[in-house]
Amino acid sequence: MIVVLVPWRPTPDREPLWQWVHQHLSRLGYPIHTGDSDTEIFSLARGFNAAADRPWDKAILSEADVFVDLTQITEALEVPADLTYCYDAHLRLDPGETDQLLHRSVLPRRHPTAAQSRMGSNGVRVVTRRLWDQLTGYDPGFVGWGAEDNDFLARARALTDPKRIPGIMYELHHERDPSYLAAVGENRRRLQVRHG
Repeated sequence: MIVVLVPWRPTPDREPLWQWVHQHLSRLGYPIHTGDSDTEIFSLARGFNAAADRPWDKAILSEADVFVDLTQITEALEVPADLTYCYDAHLRLDPGETDQLLHRSVLPRRHPTAAQSRMGSNGVRVVTRRLWDQLTGYDPGFVGWGAEDNDFLARARALTDPKRIPGIMYELHHERDPSYLAAVGENRRRLQVRHG
């Protein structure tokens, strides 16, 4: 069974983004499950874990404000690997570009950046249940946003050889909640202690 898992807590500024991303992902035809962290400050790591608490064999992990061409996801599902990232380049849209996409379905024609460690461990990826269970999902000790995806990838690399599909991952623009970013420094220290 294939599912789509998304950490999600509704906020007025992110609702339009999630509606667009949800509609996009719905075209795949797989069940979409969201998960909230049930903590005062929303935690991406705990949100993923909550969404994953159900039966599945392969999961498409996404976030509510990013997307890739659906052919990249389809291709990633066919790769015989435990973890496959559905992109190898990243493009962060500005407010105007995001508005153009949401209201006119127009994508910018700028060049993306290569998906490197800082921006290449999050976003849209396919994971097997076997690897997820070996990792026991995301580390719930990461608070808010920051470094939880780097930790997930680093732990996965100790067990498997992650793959990448060519293509762009787009990140829609939204304002960042200061409380959501409050623990970024502590999250990075947690990552440094664990992985060096």
